[in-house]
Formats: sequence, structure tokens, C-alpha cells
Amino acid sequence: MAKHEDISQALIREGGIADILNDYSPHFADNVAEILKDNKDKQIPPNIFHAVISSQFDADRLDYMQRDRLMTGVRSSYVDMEWLFANLEVGEIKVEQDGESLGTAQTLVLSPKAQHTAENYIFSLFHLYPNVYLHKTTRGFEMLFQALMRRLVCLVRAGKMGDTGLIEQNPLIEFIKEPDKQEHVLSLDDNVLWSSLPFLVQAKDKYVKKCALDLMIRRPLRAIDIRLKVEAALEQKKQGNDIEEGSQIVDRICKNIVEKIKVGQGEDSEHCILCDSYSRSVYKKALIDERSAHLNQILIRKNGSIRDLRDVSPAIHYAESYKICRAYVFRDDREQKYTKKVEDIIAEEVKNA
Repeated sequence: MAKHEDISQALIREGGIADILNDYSPHFADNVAEILKDNKDKQIPPNIFHAVISSQFDADRLDYMQRDRLMTGVRSSYVDMEWLFANLEVGEIKVEQDGESLGTAQTLVLSPKAQHTAENYIFSLFHLYPNVYLHKTTRGFEMLFQALMRRLVCLVRAGKMGDTGLIEQNPLIEFIKEPDKQEHVLSLDDNVLWSSLPFLVQAKDKYVKKCALDLMIRRPLRAIDIRLKVEAALEQKKQGNDIEEGSQIVDRICKNIVEKIKVGQGEDSEHCILCDSYSRSVYKKALIDERSAHLNQILIRKNGSIRDLRDVSPAIHYAESYKICRAYVFRDDREQKYTKKVEDIIAEEVKNA
């Protein structure tokens, strides 16, 4: 499938953005596009601009966390951006890889006065996950959309496009047939999906029809919070001497439950139980063997040296990840049957823990 980095480069080099950038400076569009290039081949030396577009303190995060907070009515994730920017500077640090010095590199650094605001930023972004991005209803519709797309892909690849309810020229069908073509990726947007739903609900394939109808009438799947049920059951059994040990036990049980659910449904794309597991850490550790690791971290100038926020903030250092493990079932005549099936598996795994 076409990479999003390649898509972004094409838009910058060939779209209307290119004219604006090149008016500012000749070949400036190419220079900007190069920054977005996938750096996994290590041919492009990482620089400070990579920190601006892709890091734990990048411009995208700073923008969407404020936008999403306002759009969803979440008041607890406010961050004093003006104070952060007022205390933002360019610093120079030593870069090493596998114990070998690679010289120095410039990166973004916060002054000591901004440490608590930086901590607030980290936790504010983190709290948007349980409140917004990983909310059971939000994720339920994401799982529903994924199930619909998987089924469409299976049908088209099996030569059963006629069962989808869509014509061959539909952008979704064109993308499924040739996912590597950038023009097919660029043709996909919200309007394509919403305008396709009335045709998908008329599909010959019952699974496509069911998923499309639930999306169109905004009927959410029933969520079964596996992790919450396991935690409650273990608390009654008094298992786990501390938080870390208890979390590991819960992780293991949840993994076993999801595996049993998936095995019970086989390889068919018509899953009646949709499983969703996700873990979101508060702050990512620096990768020691990665030469651009410093560009991904939030750095603080502390006592004359530049240090990772995680190393100077106990709150960040010891914060636990937020994890979800849920099962979703369709709200139809088999809802009770599959809900009971999931709950029976949970009870069995907890009993054997």
C-alpha cells in the first residue's frame, strides 16, 4: 500500500502547496518534501526539522490535542502553549550510536521553568486517549469500519465484487484493487465512504450489508470491557501483590481470552465478535541504538546539561501505560448469544488464573 510519507511528498511537490512554497523560495517545496522522506534507509541525516514534524513534541500533536479537546468538550486537557513556546530554544547535544560518537546535533530544548508545563502537556495528551481516542463508542465504530473494509477486500480479491453493492469505478473498489497507486489513495475521503453506504446496505453479502447499515444509522456495537471484568475478578481473588505484578497477570489473561475468541471464529472475515486491544504509554523511552533518538524526546535544560524529561520527572518516569482489551458484538438477534460466549471465556480464564 502507498506510504503516507510518499503521499505527503507528492502533495507538497505537485499540489497547490508547491506554488505557495516555491513563491517563498525557489525549490522550497522540494526541500520541505525531503524532510518528510522515510528516514529508515538512514540515507538522510536526521535534523531538528524531523523533531518538529515527528516526535513526542511535534507540531501535529500540539495542534490536534487542542483541536480535539475543544471539538469533544473535554476541558481537562488544556495546556499553556504560549508558556511552552516562550521557553523553547535550540540546543546542541552529543549524538552516539552503539557507543560510537557521531558528533553533535541541534534539537529543541525547554528551559527548566517549563518542566511542569511539559509534564502537563504529556499527561493532557495521555488523558485524551481514555476520554476520546480510546472511548468504547469511538473505538467501536472504528472496529465496525475495519470489519467492513476487511470484508470488502476479501470479496473483491475473491472475484466477488458484485456482492459488495459497489460499481467497479467506485474509489473504494479502485483502491482495493490497486492500493499502491497514489491517485487511488488521494481519491479517498469521508464523502466517498458516506456516499457509498447507501449502496453497501443493498449489498448481496449479508456481512457487508450489516456493517454498512450500522454505520449509516449510527448504531454502536455492544462493548464488553474484558480488561475491566478481569481486573474486577482478580481484585476479588486478591491476586497480584503489587500494581505491576497485577497488571502483568491481567495482560496474560486478556491475551488468552482474545486468542480463544479468535480461534473460535476461525479465519473467516465475517467475525461476529470483534476484539480490540491497545496500549498507550505516557512517554516513550529513548531507543539507545537509534541515532535520531534525541529528536523524539522532550529535552529539558537542567543544571547546565540537557536531559530527557523522563530522567528528571518522577511523575513521567513511573507513570503506567493505559491499556484496553474489549470485545464488540453486533446488536442483532445473536447479541445475547455472543455476549454470553465472551463472558463464559472470561470466567473460565479468570478461574484458571
